[in-house]
Amino acid sequence: MNSKIIDIQFAYNNHKLISKLQQRGTAITNLNFKNLNKIDKEIEAIIKNEDMYESLTRPVCAFITFESDDAYTAALTFKKTMFGHK
Repeated sequence: MNSKIIDIQFAYNNHKLISKLQQRGTAITNLNFKNLNKIDKEIEAIIKNEDMYESLTRPVCAFITFESDDAYTAALTFKKTMFGHK
């Protein structure tokens, strides 16, 4: 069977970083520059933390779009065969 993948999107375990970036955006919108410096330091600490690097950069999930339902079914069968998942 020739199955085509149309698109793949990856998800990462980066919710702490995303939350800090949202806080930063809010601080900028509210012209709260005193709080902005604090948030920037927190973001920098997250980025420079070597223990968190793999968590921020290694995908934890993939959302795959297939060209057909047959390809989707084949992928599920492969998953069950290779990983023992239901």
